[in-house]
Amino acid sequence: MGISFTSWSAFNLPPMVVNLTVAFLFLYVKYSGWPRWQELLARGKSWRQSGSDPIEKAKRAKNLENVRHFLEAEYEKLGPIGFHQLGIAFVFILVVVAWVTRDLGYSSGWKDLIDGAEAGDSSPVMLGVVLLFILPRKLTIFSTCTFFVLHFF
Repeated sequence: MGISFTSWSAFNLPPMVVNLTVAFLFLYVKYSGWPRWQELLARGKSWRQSGSDPIEKAKRAKNLENVRHFLEAEYEKLGPIGFHQLGIAFVFILVVVAWVTRDLGYSSGWKDLIDGAEAGDSSPVMLGVVLLFILPRKLTIFSTCTFFVLHFF
């Protein structure tokens, strides 16, 4: 028996949690500095109430407001989600589900439904690649088909 996606995921869950925790702590210390545990515990205040200087609080509030406005403006620049973005998300989810369900380990997966063919981890990827070439970027193909059917039949 080989390694299935389920057994590989279960085996790598503890290292993933450790790596995620270490990365979070590293980024927190790098961008926020060392936490002042003794000062916070001595005062009995939460993280956001730790600064008592009103000028510092006003600067922090102004900075947070500027960041919020900047993020809202950038979000508005993105515009609505297009058909091609939904298509790529659909193909991505389909490939991930096909990877996970190919060989579950505790029961048979979809590869056992195909007689006489070997289905490896590359099979869902190739399906995704073919679908990305087949799916149209815009929905104009349906209006062309409608035009053809209405005018020639």
